[in-house]
Amino acid sequence: MGGKRRFSKRIWDWMANRPGVRDVMRDGFTDLCCGGGSLTFEALHRGVPIERCLMVDAGPWGTFWEAIARDVFDLAQWHAIIRAIPDDPWQVKPWLDSHWQNNPPQHGTWLYWWLILQQGSFGGKPLNPDLETGRWGKGVAMAPHWEDPADPSRIKRTLPNMGIINRRLEACVSFLSGRIQARRTNIDHMVLPSDGIVYVDPPYEDTETRGYVGMVDLARVTRCGTHVFISEAKPLPGATETIRLTDGTNLGSVNAKRKVTGHDEWLSWYAPGAVMPTRGVSPG
Repeated sequence: MGGKRRFSKRIWDWMANRPGVRDVMRDGFTDLCCGGGSLTFEALHRGVPIERCLMVDAGPWGTFWEAIARDVFDLAQWHAIIRAIPDDPWQVKPWLDSHWQNNPPQHGTWLYWWLILQQGSFGGKPLNPDLETGRWGKGVAMAPHWEDPADPSRIKRTLPNMGIINRRLEACVSFLSGRIQARRTNIDHMVLPSDGIVYVDPPYEDTETRGYVGMVDLARVTRCGTHVFISEAKPLPGATETIRLTDGTNLGSVNAKRKVTGHDEWLSWYAPGAVMPTRGVSPG
């Protein structure tokens, strides 16, 4: 769960080896724009006390983690939905299409359906349910089931292995419920921590077309007084130190008709006292 899973260990290794960071690690870890929470899980693995971890996201992931933090995530509702997934892989996309096209997001159930629909979203495009307008998001499309007749091993399913997803979710509920801190809020509207480690993974600068709106004031985050680490597709101004995590890769676009330019993964460290000179470099 989460787009940073493949980098989380490397990110944490680099953060922990910056001067002064190990001294404050156990004071807390704040994961801003946390998404699926990969870095929070890495923090827990590295010994940060669970009660000292805070997950914040302004989108549906924020609602998900907040439900777990408040111990109100209903596994019975989740299990009822995944039991209804068709056994025939060719019927999964029509089943998902039928739901999002005919059933607007509703109070009490939308979160559980969102978890399923997001897994099946074509190209991993983020869905942002709006209960007021009754829409699941902008440009919703489910991934088709695909098999290569010449090579049976080449299969692309609409949904990933839901058994694995279910086990991960059950583990989250069992381990984190009522213990982790989590909020669904815009980080510009919250009091920022002044101790521990703050990590931010804002939507990147080229993601305006993917459903993100507004701006994340990253300069304000760097002024919070503790060690701040920010992931972006480029090195950020005023940082104490930066590292390039990976080279740019050519990615297929969501509409499958064109290619978008490659992008890098960079991590920028702002030691206490270092401040970004410009406001809001990332939409979010």
